[in-house]
Amino acid sequence: MRVAVIASPYPLEEFPSPPLGIAYVAAAFEAAGCEVRVFDYIISAYSREKLAAQLADFQPDAVGAGSVTMNFYDGQRILRDVKSIDPGILTMMGGPHVSFTVEETLRTYPEIDVIFIGEADDTIVEFAPLIRKKNQWSQVRGLAYRDGGDIVHTDRRDFIMDVDRIPLPARRLLPISRYRALG
Repeated sequence: MRVAVIASPYPLEEFPSPPLGIAYVAAAFEAAGCEVRVFDYIISAYSREKLAAQLADFQPDAVGAGSVTMNFYDGQRILRDVKSIDPGILTMMGGPHVSFTVEETLRTYPEIDVIFIGEADDTIVEFAPLIRKKNQWSQVRGLAYRDGGDIVHTDRRDFIMDVDRIPLPARRLLPISRYRALG
């Protein structure tokens, strides 16, 4: 299974820092056995053409984006572009913004197929093998998705108490040297 993780553009970032949350998400997908790439649009300007070339090169089964309120619309727009380029790619979003606006997000933005609610590390590991098995998604705690006209919320996932068991962030997937060059 191939998964692309989007580091969405982040406004007001004079000296951007590597997106640690995205590196943790990438590490969780790797822990689930996925081949992962990060498409970093924080350090490298986003364009639909660049996205199309990256999708053609990597051919992911799924593309995910994180979101805080300040970059939600950029992430949503990128996922909309993913769907317009290849409607067969599963699109996922997680982060604080969508965790608090699950219903509104899924009703308003059809380009987002799945939302990871809250801490996604364990949810990702359980979900990744089921990316193409929608009939089994209901078994994974911490998800929301559309099923026909209904929005399905799976059981809530508990907070991770033992953070030492979380895989270390996959920093090697980020263009660290480009971040260092900016300070």
